[in-house]
Amino acid sequence: MTEVLFNGNGVISLGSIDGKEDLEPRPGININPPPDDGRCQCCGRPLDELKPFGKAGDPLARDFSGALLVQKFRPTGPPDGEAEKIIEKFHRNCRTQGDYKKAREKLIQKYGEEKARELELSTQVSGLSGASWECRGCIVLDTFGYFEQLKSLRST
Repeated sequence: MTEVLFNGNGVISLGSIDGKEDLEPRPGININPPPDDGRCQCCGRPLDELKPFGKAGDPLARDFSGALLVQKFRPTGPPDGEAEKIIEKFHRNCRTQGDYKKAREKLIQKYGEEKARELELSTQVSGLSGASWECRGCIVLDTFGYFEQLKSLRST
């Protein structure tokens, strides 16, 4: 049975997809709707090629028995340890807006404006989350495995 995370005040959010009928938009505002094409957003396989989730523990703590896709929140970009270390080094003692402005000026002075912007964006993107609809094979991937799978999907 399709899991509904929230349904009220004209807003709906699903947590799982059991079949093609669940891909149809529901009346009102659909938050993080399932993919229109019914494909796993990690590996790209369509619903008719997916093995359904089993009972609780297969491979999640909750019971998604029969679901083909489950919504999971993932970082919107891969972690960048080097960028995080650099940004942390420049910003660790910042407490005020003025402190951050001075730290950014020093970052630009050391790395140049373009590289400083790349470092900042890299850490920001990996710190944000977004919904991803995934099959039982992909939902268990760690962050690095997830981005490797996405990379291989995009290169085909």
